Amino acid sequence: MSIRITNISQSASNKGRRIVICYVKENNGIEDNYKLSSFEIARPEMEEAWAAINVAYQRVHPDYREDETWVDFSFSSVSIKYVKNLKGDIVIKEFRLSGVMAWDYMGFSTITTDKISPQQNEELTAAVCKLINEAELYVHGKRAQTQLFDDKTIQNATTVSEEV
Repeated sequence: MSIRITNISQSASNKGRRIVICYVKENNGIEDNYKLSSFEIARPEMEEAWAAINVAYQRVHPDYREDETWVDFSFSSVSIKYVKNLKGDIVIKEFRLSGVMAWDYMGFSTITTDKISPQQNEELTAAVCKLINEAELYVHGKRAQTQLFDDKTIQNATTVSEEV
C-alpha cells in the first residue's frame, strides 16, 4: 500500500486548526483519490516543516537580508505534482505554494507561487519533502495525540478494503 500526497493545507476556524490532506493510494495498479480532513492536532514536526518552508522561501525573495525581516511568508497550502523518471520511479515534478505575504506596517497580501521544480531550490524542496513525510504519517494516524491506530488495525483496514 503506497500513497502519494498531492495537496496539504491547514487553516484556522472557530473549531480549531483544520488540516486537509489529499492523496492518491495505489492498490493493485489502480489509483484512488482520497481527501482527509481533520481537526486533530498534528505532530510538532509538521509545524516545523511549515516554518522551514516559510524561511526557505523568504531566503529566495529578492529583498531578503539575514538581519531584516520586513517581509514574512506564511504558507498554508502545498500542491504537488509527480512524474515517472527514466528508472520508472515516481518523483516530484513540481510544487506550488499558497499563503500570505505580510509586510511590517504595510499590510498583507495573499500569494500563490509559480510552479517550483525541485532543482530550483534544494532547501525549499527538502522542507516540502519533510512536510510530505509528516502528511503521510498523519494519514496513517500518527498525530500529536500519539498513534491513533495500532499496526494491526491498519493491516485489518487494508485487508477489508482489498476484500471489498
